Amino acid sequence: MVSLGVSVYLAQGPVQDAVVEIERERMAALRLQGQAVAYYAPGRKKDSDTALSELIAKYQTSAAFQIGDVYAFRKEPRQSI
Repeated sequence: MVSLGVSVYLAQGPVQDAVVEIERERMAALRLQGQAVAYYAPGRKKDSDTALSELIAKYQTSAAFQIGDVYAFRKEPRQSI
C-alpha cells in the first residue's frame, strides 16, 4: 500500500503534493512505488512507467508487493499478480 501521506494527497489533491511527499521517502523501493503511483494519477504515464521499470529492475524479488500495488492502482490486474 502506498504511504498514508501520498494516499491523502492523491485523494484530496493537489497531486503535485503527493510527488513532493514521496520524494521524502528514504527507502528507495518505497519511493519508486510512490513515484509510479503519484505520476500515474495525473496522467504522467511515461514518468510512472519509468519509476515502475526501475522498481522492477532493482527490487523485483524484495518488493514484489509494492510492484503489485502499483499495477493494481493502475488497474492492470494481469501484471499485479
